[in-house]
Amino acid sequence: MIAEIVWGAGRCGDIMHRRLREQFVYSWMIRHFAMPAVSWWTHSNFWPEYRRMLKLEKAPLEQLRWLQWQRLEKLLRHAYEHVPFYRDQMEQAGLTPGDIAGVDDLYRLPVTTKSHIQRNFPDRITADNSDRSDWQYVSTRGTANRLMAIHDFAKRDMVRATAARALHLSGDYRVGKKMVEIPPDICNIVCGDEGEEMEGVLRFAWQMTRRRQWRDRKSIGSLRGLIERGWIYRKRTYPPFGSEGTNLSPERLADYAQRLRTHRPHTLKALPTYLYEIARHVCDRREQPLPVRVVKTMGSSASAKMQRVIEQGFTGSYREDYGSAEFGDMACDCDRRQGLHVFMDLFLIEVVRDDKPVPAGELGKVLVTDLSNYAMPFLRYQIGDVGRLLTAPCPCGRTVPRLIVEGRLEDTVVTCGGKIFTNDQLMDYFYGRTDVSEFQIIEKQPGKMDLLVVPTNGDLPADQLKGDLRKLFDDEVEVNVFPVKTIKPEASGKFRFVKSASHERLG
Repeated sequence: MIAEIVWGAGRCGDIMHRRLREQFVYSWMIRHFAMPAVSWWTHSNFWPEYRRMLKLEKAPLEQLRWLQWQRLEKLLRHAYEHVPFYRDQMEQAGLTPGDIAGVDDLYRLPVTTKSHIQRNFPDRITADNSDRSDWQYVSTRGTANRLMAIHDFAKRDMVRATAARALHLSGDYRVGKKMVEIPPDICNIVCGDEGEEMEGVLRFAWQMTRRRQWRDRKSIGSLRGLIERGWIYRKRTYPPFGSEGTNLSPERLADYAQRLRTHRPHTLKALPTYLYEIARHVCDRREQPLPVRVVKTMGSSASAKMQRVIEQGFTGSYREDYGSAEFGDMACDCDRRQGLHVFMDLFLIEVVRDDKPVPAGELGKVLVTDLSNYAMPFLRYQIGDVGRLLTAPCPCGRTVPRLIVEGRLEDTVVTCGGKIFTNDQLMDYFYGRTDVSEFQIIEKQPGKMDLLVVPTNGDLPADQLKGDLRKLFDDEVEVNVFPVKTIKPEASGKFRFVKSASHERLG
């Protein structure tokens, strides 16, 4: 009996060792042979840019500031000369590019909002000297509303490179390792299991051959994307929770858990709610944590309470990066997990109130200036998030600014007394209660809100919740409490647990 146990343990060890060795060899060959070959064949700068970015991570802060200013100065001139919307914005503010003498002067430029983009899209917000045949339209998965953006070939290279950069720096992922995503909606081109992805690559290549499209730049770019997803990133996509919302059946949650135990990916990326519910399912049943090295959110961040539950349900660590469809990845954390290191060679991120930068560490609206998109520039764009910017060096040794994102602006409640409650703060409050499983706050008007609650044990403590919320907000708020069976996702597939009517008071 003992001999059988020892043999079985040795057999399992041999299998694990072989899998690790095969994954290492596969990843090494992808990095040293496949990626350089793909870059040469498709004339892409994705891989060279990625390697250059990693070198910049160790550059002195002054060198990065100089590089950031050089790119900003060039972008401002380009936007003034070739993008009608920004030329009008600068002229109405009495500015020319020469009036902005440094990064610290950028606040003089008016803020760009989503409505500005939508009203001027595409002719007045895109560059008149840009090659339209090179454009790719990108739709955001906006939580509240969507936005259409445009990337040219160079920007698409940057998006791919920053994605690899964030995965490597925040979780030690290298191309060739396994990855799983559970997005709010399924990609229309490639979805499902790994076998289906590989068939998609070969099928697309066969269609290109039949149509004689091997010289067509867009077709080559699409094929490259499929190869990167299916063969280089080895990415599988699991289906979303769907219309069931947060109250997923135990059978569905068990299916997710079994898939992950079988596939054993290095990295898992999913909506925070998905990760939280899967981890809670595992913890409630006292099962072994799921074998995933790195767990990351997509679409939004997880609150501190959610992070603790997620790390209990998975063997690996919770890590964060920050990005969007219109920009790509803009920042990622390090192993100290004390904020997200901004990719300041490619982005200028501000945190403002009344459109002016706030002191380091204070809460405000996040503005983004993209230094690499010349087809459709974004200058001081209000991305719709709230957060804090830290300027002190990180304990890891890097000196770039660090961003702490605390949720969406439209999910931030500002009381009549001026107290601010971000989405993350309210999620931590409710997830810290034992009588609430899930919740949603719908603020109809400042000081008046509905609270939807999925009770933990079926009993709704309505009066207790009303009194506790009044104490929390320290305000005379009118609260109506309603029991529900689940919290439904938005049309985008994402979840909103706080819908604020008072967020405009922030700044």
